[in-house]
Amino acid sequence: MFQIKRLKQMIKKDALWKAIIEDLIEDFIHFFFEEYAHLIDFEHGFEFLDKELQHIVPESETQNRHADKLIKAKLIDGSTIYFLLHIEVQGYKDEFFDRRMFEYGYRIEDRFKLPLTALAIYTHPNRDTHFRSYQRAFLGTKHHYEFHTYVLVDQNLEELLQSNNPFAIVLATAWLGLKRKPNDSKLFSFKKELIWNLYKKGYPKAKIAALLDFIRYYVSFTNSEFSSKFEEEIDLLIQPNQPMGIQEAIKTELIKIGEAKGIEKGIEIGQAKGIEIGETSGEEKGLKFAAAQLLLKGFPPEQTAELLSLPLEKVMEVAAEIAEGNIPQSGIEEE
Repeated sequence: MFQIKRLKQMIKKDALWKAIIEDLIEDFIHFFFEEYAHLIDFEHGFEFLDKELQHIVPESETQNRHADKLIKAKLIDGSTIYFLLHIEVQGYKDEFFDRRMFEYGYRIEDRFKLPLTALAIYTHPNRDTHFRSYQRAFLGTKHHYEFHTYVLVDQNLEELLQSNNPFAIVLATAWLGLKRKPNDSKLFSFKKELIWNLYKKGYPKAKIAALLDFIRYYVSFTNSEFSSKFEEEIDLLIQPNQPMGIQEAIKTELIKIGEAKGIEKGIEIGQAKGIEIGETSGEEKGLKFAAAQLLLKGFPPEQTAELLSLPLEKVMEVAAEIAEGNIPQSGIEEE
């Protein structure tokens, strides 16, 4: 656990941003540039020009932490464009940020002689430095440079959680970073909900792995006990020996909880929670409990049936009980 804590302290947020953008570049483009995504040749891939950007904009020019990415892409008409991404990852005021974006832009265009589009993502709450453009005028000469912006503090967390774009999970995680000292208990619950969303959305394993790391390291727990507890949750989801990986881990855990509730309390719990358990085995009780939990968390019946290896009609029966009010919409709370 010391090594994990030490690692979290060593990993900087700007490094996490740079890595997650590369891992989820197509999702990133669709999230922030949806209006123009149809113009981009995704099959050609993307080229990340970090070394070139360091030569164009030396890090020594600013002591503040930020994440810069320069990305080369192809359009479907064969032409080449560049994406300049600048992410302010610390809560500091930079009164010259608008000029810095302007300078970055003209240096890049001067270097490559190709079109550039720029995006600034503000992950700090200092609204007075959330610039959207750079404007200067002197003796009739004018500069006016506009760039895309995304202000995290202005976003709706529920909308991010409901989005089907994996990069919304990144932004929801970063939203936690707006609080300087988030409550460990609430942070644990929220991180756990994010993990559930990873599976519920049905993302590929590679994306899940990248998102898990971002969730794990971006906002840390104050208490080491919560860190240990969260690592246990992670371990449940990425067990390498399980044939179905994350699916089998969730199924096993839910059935285990369901069996415990059914065996220990039996019909008493069934009546109290609105579920008629009946004379069934512990595993059957566990499966019914698991199906109800998944459905109440928003999993489609077909996916629930596949996950739990249940006939679809059985899952539909549980769904009908939920619709009829026999299983409360608030879910099945643990004792």
